Amino acid sequence: YKHCVKDDLDGVNTNFTGHCDFIALDRRLMNRGIWLTLCFLSLVFAVPLCQDVDESIIEEAVMDHYLKDTISIPAEILRIALRLRQYVKPWFITGVATILQVMDPLTAKNITLNLLSVTMFSEVD
Repeated sequence: YKHCVKDDLDGVNTNFTGHCDFIALDRRLMNRGIWLTLCFLSLVFAVPLCQDVDESIIEEAVMDHYLKDTISIPAEILRIALRLRQYVKPWFITGVATILQVMDPLTAKNITLNLLSVTMFSEVD
């Protein structure tokens, strides 16, 4: 909100009218090539995220099989970490990617580099 008020293109003394001028201007400048790049890279971005979720589901199933009738504090901590990896991590990574796309001008280079950097940092763990 502060970014939208500070960079108001409508005038100095006008109030915030419900849209960010930066985002509205970038949206008007998007052509078919940028939309195609954004859609393709979003799908490419989703593949490692889905693989990570699938991997954590398999790890939890294997852990459940071997620890069937036992109660173990370290196993429960690991189960919580796996659940966070399944349900919370995808939302955080998607939020970071969205924020990066909104904050930079929407060019094919920026879209590619932003999604590549988010994918790289999400795979580091």
